Amino acid sequence: GINAEYGGKSKGGYVVEFGPMTLTEKASGNVYQVRRNPPLAIKSPNISSIQKKNSTAGFSDPGSSKMKIARQLTKWKEIDNPPDGNCTICMDSLSFAKSVKLSECVDHYFHQNCIVHCLKDTFLICPNCNKTYGVRVGTQPNGTMDVKKHKAGSVPLSGYESIGTIQINYNFPNGKQGPHHPSPGSEYEGTSRTGYLPDNKEGNEVLELLKIAWQRKLVFRVGTSVTTGRPNCVIWNGIHHKTATSGGVAAFGYPDETYFERVKAELADLGVK
Repeated sequence: GINAEYGGKSKGGYVVEFGPMTLTEKASGNVYQVRRNPPLAIKSPNISSIQKKNSTAGFSDPGSSKMKIARQLTKWKEIDNPPDGNCTICMDSLSFAKSVKLSECVDHYFHQNCIVHCLKDTFLICPNCNKTYGVRVGTQPNGTMDVKKHKAGSVPLSGYESIGTIQINYNFPNGKQGPHHPSPGSEYEGTSRTGYLPDNKEGNEVLELLKIAWQRKLVFRVGTSVTTGRPNCVIWNGIHHKTATSGGVAAFGYPDETYFERVKAELADLGVK
């Protein structure tokens, strides 16, 4: 068995034997039983299936109004017998509480109450795949988006020299952060950015999507600049722009054969398509 000796060779030392769970005094040789007799019986709670289904698992009841909005947005399906596994929000077993499957996700199951707690004002994002249900609205601060079209040859884009160019100018003044920003009440540093698109079918399609993203406050956000490391700045929000007319991918310019495919995917991830 496994023993533990306490007190070294001193007169008051003792030995605990974990196999039989006994304690022996070295000085007297007396042996004491340390295991509870009779053993303590720990019984599993008898939770009926109805109790399980009414359990809130990791989150409390979010309220009927939020529940209704989340149900309408996701068109979830209630699952009587969920698959083995855990809710990826609270990490409790799916079988422990009422579970649902989101309509447009591939086999993404959650506790009903847990997924409702992911609801924003007008949208809900699947925690597993970032699929947006509803109209996603961001936290972009106030600014301006101006679009100007140039004739062919005046502001040429590499690979598109024979057609015109769309120039998008964004401008944000300095301001104060609101309740949805990283440091509410603190000042943030504004910025100016310029993006370019070819004035063709693909370029104008992306322009219209960018206008929608702008209206939904998804193009920029307040955060830490990757370039300078400064916090509390207006920065891009993950929708890549071509900020140079040439130089290729490395210079954030043209040519770039897969740019339109990538930027449309980025916009789609934000629910803009």
